[in-house]
Amino acid sequence: MSSGISKIAAERNRRVLMELVMKPGNDVCADCKARAPRWASFNIGIFICMNCASIHRKIGTHITKVKSLSLDEWSKEQVEFMKQNGNIKSNQLYNPDEVRHPPPANLIGTERDSELEKFIRAKYEYKRFMGRKPPSAGQGSAVVPPPRTASASPFTQPPRGRSAPSSRVAAPVERKTSPTPPPLPEKTPENMPSRIFSSAASSSLSPSLPSATFPQYSTPPARAVSQPLPSSANGALATKPTVASKGGVWDELISLQGPAQNSSLPLQYQPSSHS
Repeated sequence: MSSGISKIAAERNRRVLMELVMKPGNDVCADCKARAPRWASFNIGIFICMNCASIHRKIGTHITKVKSLSLDEWSKEQVEFMKQNGNIKSNQLYNPDEVRHPPPANLIGTERDSELEKFIRAKYEYKRFMGRKPPSAGQGSAVVPPPRTASASPFTQPPRGRSAPSSRVAAPVERKTSPTPPPLPEKTPENMPSRIFSSAASSSLSPSLPSATFPQYSTPPARAVSQPLPSSANGALATKPTVASKGGVWDELISLQGPAQNSSLPLQYQPSSHS
């Protein structure tokens, strides 16, 4: 026994610990729920069994520090810390949902010890079962800004000065109308399409063809087939117009305009006289 703690003080602290371990919640192991724990982690404030105490020592004193309730000496401060915490309060911090994260059960031998060590490391070393606390108002909680309205857009510029906004009336847009086309000229025999086309065609063809004069013939009146030709018509057909001979193709074209010498129009039936 150290000189800092007297024998009477150590006995008094031991009696206080035995009273604490008999309270509901402390009468079972904080980790595996075994009955009548005789060990404790004085920096966490929990009462545990001997099997779980060996796992706590394996984890390291930087996470948990273990003592025996009857074999080790306890200071007044350590006893007060155990009185302020206990199994129920510590489990609410490290494993608030024991239904969702229960300790391993129905395991035998080394398999149970391995699963129990994983459970204790996850609970105290990695703190995987701890619930997330909402930040309090005094611990720098984030202030939620008010919702931004459409008028308070960051892209809109604030009005300059305190003058009232000027009401601008949009000027009416003038539509440009197309100019009125000039009136069409009246139809006369001179500007008829057929006359214009014939004059344009003759003017376009006249430079390329040599000038030639063709005789114009009057159309004879209609007659019956049995009616003989008049003598004046035969004389008119017999006479050919006198055209200056150009030679070559022009002579052939002129010769085709007149009737053939051995042709007779119309054909008349003449009965043969029998001698």
